[in-house]
Amino acid sequence: MFLTHTLHVNIYAADGTGRTTLAEALSSQLRRRGVRTELVPDYVKELHYDGVLWSTEQFLITAEQLRRESRTRGDVSVVMVDAPLPLGLLSANEECRPALSTLLQHLTKHWPKFNILLERGVPLTETLSDKDALVRVVDPQALVRRTLVEWAGAPDATLEGDDYVLDGVITQILARVAELRQEAGIYETGVSEAGATIVGKQQS
Repeated sequence: MFLTHTLHVNIYAADGTGRTTLAEALSSQLRRRGVRTELVPDYVKELHYDGVLWSTEQFLITAEQLRRESRTRGDVSVVMVDAPLPLGLLSANEECRPALSTLLQHLTKHWPKFNILLERGVPLTETLSDKDALVRVVDPQALVRRTLVEWAGAPDATLEGDDYVLDGVITQILARVAELRQEAGIYETGVSEAGATIVGKQQS
């Protein structure tokens, strides 16, 4: 079994609640502390801007998101993800969802993860029409929360409202990164908060 020291930080939140903004803020603060961090963009947004989202199969979208999230494993300490893979299952059709879920669980089961739940403001609602033309009103935040719990259990950190503070979350992530690096026999590397270069060394 191949393991690396890379921590996947997944931000679970409904669309429009600031996933990308939070991911960018966390990435910036971690880099300032000398933690090599790679921010993985949301492939769905690119397809949306290109006007081809609705003609692209969810299986292909998930495969590309998985490739982007996998390619820097072992080269960085943190992969910051504002589009966690399990959220893609919400857009998959019912026929392929079980197979896609099983595949994702198999491919990512050994990835160290830190899951953040972001919930902001009044619960959002959106109206969906099913195949029988019956109208259903859903709460996307509740749907995201349920997906996280079903996939990984309780979140490692929860941020609520518009005035959340990141210090506690940063401290938790740094502690987990240090733990993983110690397990991998790697000393701290990068640039300290004071700006001094720290030389990394891997034990044999």
